[in-house]
Order: sequence, then C-alpha cells, then structure tokens
Amino acid sequence: MPLTAGPDPEHDVMITNTAYWMGPDITVAAANQGRVRAHGRVWDFDGRSAEICQINWSGPN
Repeated sequence: MPLTAGPDPEHDVMITNTAYWMGPDITVAAANQGRVRAHGRVWDFDGRSAEICQINWSGPN
C-alpha cells in the first residue's frame, strides 16, 4: 500500500533518480500482507516497509 503522507495526498510518496538496481523511481509503501514460508521458517512482513517500482525487463542491448 503506497504511503500518502506527503503534502499532496493525491500523489504517492516517491524517491526518484536513484541507482536502485530494479528502477530509478521508487514508491515508498507499507506491506498490507506478506507471509513467506520457506526452509522451515515463516516470515511475516505485514505492516513493514516495502518498495514499489517499474522494472525494466529488457536487459542490456
């Protein structure tokens, strides 16, 4: 769930122009669900931080 705590509630809170490997523009969010069960453990990410971004799947040319 994107955060809307900025001065304009109509727009998501974003971090732009980054070198993040998945994409340069990141929407700051909070997880509203997220449970992973693997390797005999369970991780619950509900309410924790999350990032949302557009991924460029084209790869290097």
